[in-house]
Amino acid sequence: MESPLNLSRSSVSGGAPVTLSPSALHFVTPASASVAEDGSLSVQGFGYCYQPALTARFLAAHQGPLEISGLWEISPEVAAAFAQHSGVLTLFTTKRTRLCDASAEALGEHEGELVLCSCHDLSDRAWGGLARHRGDIRVAGPMALSESGAQALATHQGFLDLPWMWRLSPAAAEALSKHKGGLSLGLSCRQSKDSTGRSAAVRSFFGKAELKTLGYLAQAEGSLCLDNIEQLEVEAIEALSAAKGALSLLGLDWNYAAMAGALAKHRGHLSLSVPQSLSWASANALSAHEGGLSLFFDFVKIPDQVEALMLGDDSGFLRLSGFKNLSQRHACVLAARNGPLELLDCFYLSQTAAQALAKHRFALSLHLDHLSPQAARELLAHPGPLAVDIDGDLSDVTAQILSQFTGQLTCPHKIMTKISKSSAGGKEQVGNRVTRYPVDHADCAGGCCCRSREGRANRF
Repeated sequence: MESPLNLSRSSVSGGAPVTLSPSALHFVTPASASVAEDGSLSVQGFGYCYQPALTARFLAAHQGPLEISGLWEISPEVAAAFAQHSGVLTLFTTKRTRLCDASAEALGEHEGELVLCSCHDLSDRAWGGLARHRGDIRVAGPMALSESGAQALATHQGFLDLPWMWRLSPAAAEALSKHKGGLSLGLSCRQSKDSTGRSAAVRSFFGKAELKTLGYLAQAEGSLCLDNIEQLEVEAIEALSAAKGALSLLGLDWNYAAMAGALAKHRGHLSLSVPQSLSWASANALSAHEGGLSLFFDFVKIPDQVEALMLGDDSGFLRLSGFKNLSQRHACVLAARNGPLELLDCFYLSQTAAQALAKHRFALSLHLDHLSPQAARELLAHPGPLAVDIDGDLSDVTAQILSQFTGQLTCPHKIMTKISKSSAGGKEQVGNRVTRYPVDHADCAGGCCCRSREGRANRF
């Protein structure tokens, strides 16, 4: 059975909303289309369209996330048509596709998140056109950013993600430091030579020019994500610790007491990956950090050093990713904290662990593979706010139990729908208490600085 496209006739010819089947696409394009459960529309083979501009206007009317693949070129007319879409817009181009200045300026009029994949070699004017965009921007593709291009981008207001921005001069970094809304850059370093003369892909920032670059970036307002950097000297870490907002260094090897101590000086949310051989000296030094932590780890057995980090800043927001099976002891430790708590990618939550977490008196967010009816019943004792996201299927029994939650409950659309059905006919309508949000929603139950569950979500 085909999922319908949710289109607004007013975006095409004026009038009330209208629902069409994906088969309707074949009147304007041979491209294939599919609609996900969250309402996002994915179209492949757009380059084969008979009338690209007309097709783009037709697709832009979709009420939900829109993803277009196979764009051989993006003409100004096509860009202007797609810019009329309201919501998340993702455009996948080819390696040979170039985004001309006029097309970039047209896309700058789009309202909502904009994702451009495989774009490369944008001109300063094109960067300026995209900077007019009102919302988050992600531009993925080999690129270089000049000082004038950085000055243009600095006027953009929203989160800016440039994952392939491997190099950035101090002059360009100084210009980009005026940006407000958050930065994510794929900065990496020169390839050093090993003893055999071969290139060793060690991504580090050691030179004086790189130190200036990091110092300027730390002056930007908003979150700063530099997850590709694997090595930094203490001096460089201290420069980054002056960042005004959240700081994410997921690729950094910081398992040295001096480095951990430098990171602890940061007074904002800090996202790090925990090394397998974490030393007590490093753990103790980092535990002095204040401002919230996101820790990502992969241990068969959680070492005591990680528990020491969990007990660090007692009142700050804490996000943890790596608990395959949360033990009752660790759940009790986490429940005693005096701040928001989020657990990512927890495979299984036992009844005893849920009972312990229910005693937590602040915002709690749980991203689970499975939630049993027994664990769900224990969570009813939590005062809220409570956020629940489940990768697997939610049983009818568990949904009916969650519908009895009396606090503020936040969940994805799919789960919310099932809970609402379970509560139908009850005295209280769960829809009045449940917050609806799509899969890539930006806020957890605590209103923290996380951006989504994946990628950006795991940084802040």
